[in-house]
Parts: sequence; C-alpha cells; structure tokens
Amino acid sequence: MKSQNKSNSLGFSKVHNSGEYNHTMPCQTTLTVPANEPKTVKETLSKELLSIKTMKYCSRYDSCEAPKCPLDILIKKRSVNNEDPQCGMARATRHKYWLNMPELLKKELPYQGYFQGEYAKITAARQKWESMSDERKQEVIGRLRKFNHSKNKEDDPQWP
Repeated sequence: MKSQNKSNSLGFSKVHNSGEYNHTMPCQTTLTVPANEPKTVKETLSKELLSIKTMKYCSRYDSCEAPKCPLDILIKKRSVNNEDPQCGMARATRHKYWLNMPELLKKELPYQGYFQGEYAKITAARQKWESMSDERKQEVIGRLRKFNHSKNKEDDPQWP
C-alpha cells in the first residue's frame, strides 16, 4: 500500500490508505486539559457561588469594586490592572472576617483573609518565632516592653 504524507491537527503523521499511522509526534493539542482546572460547569459554578459567600463576610461587599478580594477563594485566578481599585480593608479586619466564617469556608480560603504577600510574611515570621529558644523569646519580649513603656504619648508634639 502506498502511504500519504498527511498531518492532521492531532500531530499524527504519515497516514496510510488503510487509516493506520506510522508514528505520532508529541505536541500539545486543544484536547489537553490542565489538571487543576474544574472539569465541569457545575464545579465552576459551585466555586463561584462559594466565592461570593466568602466575600459577603466583608462589610464593604456591596460597595467594593476591587477585582482581587482577599476573602475570595478564587483570588489566584483573578487578574488586576494598574488602574483597578485595591482592597482598602485593614489586614486585621479581613483576618477577623475569616475567623468568623464557618470551618467549611475557612478551609477554602488560601490565605486566611490576607493577600498572598501578607500571608507569606506572617507565615515566615511565625516560623522564625517558633524556631527561637525560650530564652531568646523572653529577650525579644523584654525589648518590646521596654520600647512600649519608653514611648510617652504626652511628650509627643503631635499628640492632641
């Protein structure tokens, strides 16, 4: 049988008249689906609805226009432009909103109400603190207390 030198969109080559292939060429096709993407419309919809549920814990939910919300379980998938508004909610307040959520929703939020950079810094600081000896921790606490007591607000000219 005579072979044809045909290529198709799947990357196969040399189709014989009988419909068999001599070999395949590796390539990425439109049939390739990333493993971490939701597989069904139902999964996508449920993630979006869950995302709205978590964001509704914010007191500014109805008026906020920031495309990236730290209370959004899909924050990693959201994009932002330089002109877009940013979340103005205080970091501690966002974390308190996360603390008030049911456990099911808490588990879905990747950064506990923080932005990724904030969460990374907090996690690194916590790891550093936990790696310190008790003696070193007491030194740090002592310095912080000393600093706190030495700052007298009445001597501050900006204090009303």
